[in-house]
Amino acid sequence: DSTENVDIQSSDAVEEPTSGTFFFREQVEPKTRQDSDQKMPERKERKPKPERIDPMSILDEDGDPIFLTLDQAEKSYREAAQTLETEQSDVVERWEDLGVTSPQLLSNLEAMSCEKPLSVQVKTGIPALEGRDVLVGTYTGSGKTLSFLVPIAERLLQSEEQNTSLRAIIVAPGRELASQIVSVARELLDGTSLSVMLAIGGTTFSRNLEQLRKRKPNIVVGTPGRLAELIIGSPGEKRGRLKISTIESLVLDEFDALLEYKPHREPTSAIIQRLKQQSGNSLQSILCSA
Repeated sequence: DSTENVDIQSSDAVEEPTSGTFFFREQVEPKTRQDSDQKMPERKERKPKPERIDPMSILDEDGDPIFLTLDQAEKSYREAAQTLETEQSDVVERWEDLGVTSPQLLSNLEAMSCEKPLSVQVKTGIPALEGRDVLVGTYTGSGKTLSFLVPIAERLLQSEEQNTSLRAIIVAPGRELASQIVSVARELLDGTSLSVMLAIGGTTFSRNLEQLRKRKPNIVVGTPGRLAELIIGSPGEKRGRLKISTIESLVLDEFDALLEYKPHREPTSAIIQRLKQQSGNSLQSILCSA
């Protein structure tokens, strides 16, 4: 597995998600009359509610790990860090040096005041554009979003296939972050043949599905619960409503929150497994975190 690792020191904390996603509807047992007649003790100690679950490897149907374990990721990072300085030039002044050739993308980047790639974009750009798996660790405000959006957009524009199918899924742990990613993506893709759409909870599922089918976006950005409903299907359904056979790239933004907190872990794991089953080793995985 060719995993490129980018590490920049971070001090940001991940906001704790709230429960209530599609895969986590807690069942509350009704109180019996006997229960209601019982006197409650005067003081009852509250047990702290577990916020996280122990990290585990995500396995496929054969029991093989889909992603690296923490030990494997650390080893891979240390090996890559030793050669990172020699593999890349000291200074990259232009997006063209990273392989971005679309005139419209370059024009949009200039309009967004991003004339030159930032450090994380330089280190991520080439491997991501080559379709390799990438692990990005950087701080908020360093240009993380464009570090995966630009290579994905350039790859899709370079593709000989017509840009009328869904090609990339971006998963974010919160609605606000997902909306921010869509806002940046729309600026970047303005005037190109590519489009992006938002799929988050708190909106009507049927309307969301209707818009996706009508507009046929190339990139969908969403939260785990809603994306799981679209890709996996609701309980009792054999399959989801969203066509995923053409998906090439999967991005997990704030992947530590997506895979560590229980409300996000189950739907995110289900999405990963379904896309891996569909695309196999050809699926590009980009994991980002602050």
